[in-house]
Amino acid sequence: MRAERLAPKMLEAGAKVIVKAQKRKAEEMIRSGRLRLYGNDSRSTGDFLKSIKATPIRGSGANAHVDVYPQGKDEKGVRNAEKGFLAEYGTSHMPSYPWMKIACEEAMPEATEKMQEIWNKDD
Repeated sequence: MRAERLAPKMLEAGAKVIVKAQKRKAEEMIRSGRLRLYGNDSRSTGDFLKSIKATPIRGSGANAHVDVYPQGKDEKGVRNAEKGFLAEYGTSHMPSYPWMKIACEEAMPEATEKMQEIWNKDD
C-alpha cells in the first residue's frame, strides 16, 4: 500500500522540521534564562539543545509515528525530557514557558508541506 510505503519517509521529513523548530525555540528559552533547573547551566553547555531529537519510527501502518523531545540525561544524571517538560508546563514555583507547543505550532505548516511533497513526488 502506498501510504505504508511512504509513511517512514514522510515522518522523517516532518520530524526534521519539528526538531529544528524545537531547537530554535529552546535556544530562545535558554538565552532568556528560563532553563536553569537543578542548578544546571544549559546556556553554557548546549547539551539540552543537542538532546532534542526524533525517536525512531514506532508502530506501523496507520499507527506509525515519531516523537520529538529532549532525550537522554545530562552529566548530572538529570533527564533532559524532565527539564524540557518542567519548562513547558511550569511548577508551583516556576511559570510555564510552552516552548514545545509554540515550536510545533509554528513548524506544522512547513512539516506538513515537506510530507506532502514526498506524497506528491511518488505519483
